[in-house]
Formats: sequence, C-alpha cells, structure tokens
Amino acid sequence: MTDVVIAGGTDSVGVRLLGHFTARGRSVVSLGDHVGADVPWADRSGVRRAIDGARIVVAVGGSSYVTRFTDPQRDEILRTRVRTTRMVRDAIRQATRPPSLWINLSSARIYPAVLDHPRTERDEITRGSFTEDVAAHVERTLFEYDVPHTRRVALRTAVLIGDTPAASLLFRLTRLGLGGTLRDGWWPAHSRYRNLETAVGTMAARAPSRRAPTHGRQKFSWVHVDDVVRAIEFVEKDPQLVGPVNVVAPVAVANAELMRTLRRVTGTRIGVPLPRLVLEPVMRAVDAESELVLRSRWVAPSRLLDRGFEFAYPMIEPALRDAWHRLRS
Repeated sequence: MTDVVIAGGTDSVGVRLLGHFTARGRSVVSLGDHVGADVPWADRSGVRRAIDGARIVVAVGGSSYVTRFTDPQRDEILRTRVRTTRMVRDAIRQATRPPSLWINLSSARIYPAVLDHPRTERDEITRGSFTEDVAAHVERTLFEYDVPHTRRVALRTAVLIGDTPAASLLFRLTRLGLGGTLRDGWWPAHSRYRNLETAVGTMAARAPSRRAPTHGRQKFSWVHVDDVVRAIEFVEKDPQLVGPVNVVAPVAVANAELMRTLRRVTGTRIGVPLPRLVLEPVMRAVDAESELVLRSRWVAPSRLLDRGFEFAYPMIEPALRDAWHRLRS
C-alpha cells in the first residue's frame, strides 16, 4: 500500500519532498510527466490506483511563474497547475479508500498588491491579475466538490528561495551590477498581466500592468524551500489545519532591503538603481516579468504561527546565503 503520493515533483519542492519522505522510510509514489515519475499522467487508471489507499497526497505540479507571460506560457501555467489539481481531485472522488489528507500547492500571489498591511488567510481574494486568477482557479478546483473523508489544504506559497528559478534570477541580476533598488515607473501598459476572463486590448486588460509608485518600498514575501517541506510535514500532523494556509516567511522585506542583502550575499559592490524604464528590457532579456520584483506582495503566515510552527529561515539573509551556496555548488 502506498503511503505518500507526490503529484508533480520536477521543481525544488517536489525533489525535496521525495527525498524527505524516502529518508523517513515511507512508501512514496510520484505522478507526472517528468523523467523518473512512477506513473505518468496519461495512465489514468494508474493514477487512480496510486491514490486509492494512500495516506497523503501532495500535489506540487505546475509550470513556473518565473517566465514571460506570453499567451502560450499563460496557457501552460494555467493548464499544468489546474490539470494536476483536477486529476488528483477526480482520483480521490473515485477512490474506495480515499487519502486522509490532500495538500495542494497554491500561491500567495492570490492576494492583491498592497503596502498597508500583510494579507492573511482571513483576507478576501481578488481576480485582478493573471497570477491572482490562476491561484483562484486552482483553489476552486481543489475545493469545489465534497470529499468527506479527505482533509484538504491549499498551501499558498510565496516566492521560493533556494536552488530555485526565482533565486537564480535574483542572483543573476545582482551579479550583473543591477542589484540596486528597483522602482516602478512609466512603461507602456500591456495585456500580459490580464486575468483569464479579460479580452486583450481593453482598458481592463492593461490595468494590472500600470505603474504603482512604491519607490522601492514594495514588499517581497518569500519562503525557503526547506520551510515549505517542513510546513507540509507540520500540516500532516495537525488535523486542525484545513483550507488555505499561507506558507511564507514571517518577515517580508522591502525591495531596497532585498537588493542590499543580495549584494552582501554575492559580494557585489555595485548595485545600480533601476527605474522600470530600464528594468523592463533587462527582464525581457532574461525571459521573466518585472512583476516579480516590482509588484508589492505582503503576506503573513497567520495560521501556521497560530498553531506553533517555527520557521528554520525566518529572515531573508540566511535564506539567501543558503541558496547562494546551493546554486554555486
């Protein structure tokens, strides 16, 4: 009988989960289209057999947000994240012995950009932009049907720090001498950030890409990948944790502080402050969106802290130093 099912698993969280559970002697089955997966998604009956009788299912699949939001990439991000959730949901509904716990990675990008106070699980979610909309779609797929014997948890994870695409991009910008404060400003409005129901070219489609005068004060919520794995283990042991759970480090940083820390960690003396007018072409060259560093995302792990969870990496500098070491080794 399978103990743990990891759905997806090509990213740093999936890889660490596989090693984490295996090292503890637990029986693990991986689902996905990646090399080494035990059961491919195309094998629907195999997916159902793997999940039927499992104790816990952790769905971590989905394309990275660290890319350009072109229409093909938008479709891929939505498709892979919702597909994984839907296939796990359907298998659980058909199971004669459904798992007692289903943890599904969502995203802290579900919250709107704010500067006034951190958002918690008690705050309402919106559908103003693409990333907010994708996370909302994933969670709607997760919770839309009744599965009375399975506890469901949506882990709203922040930007992942570790041997991850986001950390790699931040280090790359810093080493290029572009690690100064990043400030929003004028840039032609575009439709790449539009939500899923807004037509290209309309004013509503362009609205999410318009400037926000944060002057380098935009917040950066993040979490170390090891703390994501630890949070998953914590959630498994705490039956009171149901529904959305924010998995973000308790101390968010302003962009100016983030960039100073990146310069210290990488030993880079030069950090040119960049207005958006200069940053946008740079981000295009590295195949990413400026919203990663310009959009103010301020999220707090309210429920985890209330239940007594302790972060191994509550502060940004030790997390970045660990990531810098891993990416260079």
